[in-house]
Amino acid sequence: IRLALEQFSEENPDLKVKFEGTVNGFDRFEGEKITLLRGNYFDLDDTNAGGKFGAVYDRGSMVAIEPNLRVDYVDTLGKLIAPGGKILLVVLERVGEEDVVKKGPPFSAPDL
Repeated sequence: IRLALEQFSEENPDLKVKFEGTVNGFDRFEGEKITLLRGNYFDLDDTNAGGKFGAVYDRGSMVAIEPNLRVDYVDTLGKLIAPGGKILLVVLERVGEEDVVKKGPPFSAPDL
């Protein structure tokens, strides 16, 4: 993941993103109106994130993690979203034979 962050920085020179160090277990890449963090999502809080978010776009995280981690994922996200904030969550529902549906990732999320 660190390599992907470095490549993002190189591919977007106008954002002037550079590695600023590791703080509280998170590698911080900061630039023009953007901060990228690498670390354990479940350890993330509004202090490490630099505040609460007014909006979150999640394309696939919920279906990428083991289903038994979903409650912890939502709890962490709840600590990061500002009051009145919006979340756009993109998930999928797998259909077919039971053994196919239970395989992942991505894991089916029919109950969301």
